[in-house]
Amino acid sequence: MAVKDSEVRWSFEELGFHSRRLANVLSGACGLNQQDRVFLVLPSVPEGASSMWSISKQFCPLTGTVLLPGTSQLTARDMLHRLQTSEAHCVITDESLAPLLDAVASQCSSLQHKLLVSPTKREGWMNFGDLVRYASSDHECVETRIYDPMTIFFTSGTTGSPKMTQHSHSSYGIGLTVNGRYWFGLTERDVLLNMSDTGWAKSAWSSVYVPWCDPVRTEECYIGDFYLTGYRFVMDEDGYLGFVG
Repeated sequence: MAVKDSEVRWSFEELGFHSRRLANVLSGACGLNQQDRVFLVLPSVPEGASSMWSISKQFCPLTGTVLLPGTSQLTARDMLHRLQTSEAHCVITDESLAPLLDAVASQCSSLQHKLLVSPTKREGWMNFGDLVRYASSDHECVETRIYDPMTIFFTSGTTGSPKMTQHSHSSYGIGLTVNGRYWFGLTERDVLLNMSDTGWAKSAWSSVYVPWCDPVRTEECYIGDFYLTGYRFVMDEDGYLGFVG
């Protein structure tokens, strides 16, 4: 990982390294099993990418656990609804959202582990960085079936309470390769700037599954609250910026 000012860049090798370590944390320290659900509520930070990759890596799931992304705009009430409805076993978030989760955690009987992405400590939480730092980077992918659940998104709740929408390793892990090859038409030299919050399905489509689908994989790093892939088409010859959101 190379750090320059606020920019963090990971190669695919480095992303795999960190993701395998996190996979060992989830299956080891947290004792999670296949199809246990992990509630991930983080802004656009590298830890979010490694979490998503380790939980729902395309074609070779590392843990078999089910990812439940949540936007960082959620309130304590929103989190309570999602945790109770999903019966999530684990939550990963940062220090800005931890107090909201602490306010409702006692009402969530299935919640067993809380991982904090922060350089500081918090009572009742395991520190994400410490656990990953000392975990092994050797991890074998678990075996899953194409129709096993991989990720669950909650609807926006415009006309009622948000509802769970479940996607399988086939519908997301493989299905979205069609978007990458025939709709986005990405190559290894293209740049994709995704402005979607990490809690929305659009973030998963355009930040992981579409740009990283085989056989073409773009290179990815973070710029502030955005994903930036590769080094080309940030601005074309006519001065236009290409992005999705």
